[in-house]
Amino acid sequence: MRLTKFRHPAPAGFSLVEVTLAMGIAALGLVAILGMMPQGLEMSRKTAEITVQRQINEHVLNNLNQRTWTDLTTSVAPVTLYYDDQGLETMAGSPTQSIVAKVTVVLLDHQQALPAGAAAEPYLVKAVVQIATTTNANFNFSPENRRNYVTSTHYIAKTR
Repeated sequence: MRLTKFRHPAPAGFSLVEVTLAMGIAALGLVAILGMMPQGLEMSRKTAEITVQRQINEHVLNNLNQRTWTDLTTSVAPVTLYYDDQGLETMAGSPTQSIVAKVTVVLLDHQQALPAGAAAEPYLVKAVVQIATTTNANFNFSPENRRNYVTSTHYIAKTR
């Protein structure tokens, strides 16, 4: 009979120090990623809000462009419109109403200067669209609240 030397197998697996270091590095990466989540969510919310505001702006301008010139220039009282969070028109006070838009059409007379110092044009009106993300159907679009709404100005020319 032959005697064989018994050898201990090489240690398999990781030591406690190696596992602790690996978990520390993974935890550090996870904390960094979770720290960026609120910023990403806020950026996503703002982007969605801007997209809906642009959609509403386009909807209002398309409606104004489809009106006859006489109708456009005789009804110059501000109009308030209400939209839901998807940019679909709704009624004031509706449970889905989350955006208020005020549309004002301003007639440009000969005394009013146009951009770039051009001469006044009798067949041109200015449309001012103010959009606020609020559930308050009676939102006050005053200069004091300017930080709470977006204003865009457009010029509409008589084409017919």
